[in-house]
Amino acid sequence: MEEKDLLEQENKVEEEKETDQSIDTVQTEETEEVKKEYTGPVIKTKTRYDYRTMKYFNMYNMVYKKHFRIVYVVMGILAIAFGIYSLYTGVIQNMGAEDYTFNAFSLLLPIVFVGFGVYFIYEAIWFERVIDKNITNHFMRNPQVVSLEVTVTEEEVSLCVMNSNSKPFAYNWAYVTEIVDIPEYYFMYVQKQPIIIEKDPNKVISGDYDEMVRIIKEHTATKPYKKFDKELVTKPITYVHPDETYDNPVDIVEEEKEDNQEKND
Repeated sequence: MEEKDLLEQENKVEEEKETDQSIDTVQTEETEEVKKEYTGPVIKTKTRYDYRTMKYFNMYNMVYKKHFRIVYVVMGILAIAFGIYSLYTGVIQNMGAEDYTFNAFSLLLPIVFVGFGVYFIYEAIWFERVIDKNITNHFMRNPQVVSLEVTVTEEEVSLCVMNSNSKPFAYNWAYVTEIVDIPEYYFMYVQKQPIIIEKDPNKVISGDYDEMVRIIKEHTATKPYKKFDKELVTKPITYVHPDETYDNPVDIVEEEKEDNQEKND
């Protein structure tokens, strides 16, 4: 399964930032001056890589972009067909021979292939359950929920882990190879790596949400763009993270204040 494209993105961001630091040491003063001259809108928003985000991305990426359901069905049909062919050539075709002796071992290969075929088709039919299981297992191993700060300008999109001292890693819009627009998120691909922006004005940290939407839509005119209105998720998302993390240390202080007030009351 290729859902690791998203599940390991936070590690990729950290690795790329280290590479970016070495590149920064050889940047020319001219490039730095050009960056300082930018006076357009700057919008910072937050994307929380929780169960919901991962499920929506993987449902789109694996079912509709990479067509895993179709691949599984084709593999299942081929496996069943090969199993039937093996049964015919190894057993049925020889049953009429005078010297034929039935051997139970000759059924093993057809049974194995038919079993694989049924398994692949089952996985295709219940693919959403498969994704749910994989994401749940991921958070059982790594319960921490990572949040990325995404900064959008007319020149670039940059990523940074929330509340970290690391420098944001910036992608010029020229490196964004595809933009996907679903009702809940924007998926912007830089090669295979996704930049995910939640379509929720409440997630904006600074700047104007409508300006961010305008910038993204302007760039859809020059890049492969797909507006996807189908229902991606059919099962309600009821998953509760076993270890909720805070995106801002202030949240912890505010919650402690509320708890103390309740105790005093």
